[in-house]
Amino acid sequence: MISWIPAPLQFMILERPVLNENIRIEENSFIPALLFFGIMFFLGLFIQDRFLAKKEE
Repeated sequence: MISWIPAPLQFMILERPVLNENIRIEENSFIPALLFFGIMFFLGLFIQDRFLAKKEE
């Protein structure tokens, strides 16, 4: 397991539960992937903002 990803997100990405056999894994994994990249993007902005704020002092 990847330790730096929060547990619920880890579950959504790695253990995606398939409710219906007709749903393909590609369709089912789109939302967790979007969520993951969204979180990574905002985390990146936050870290960059903190770094720049520290540099200005």
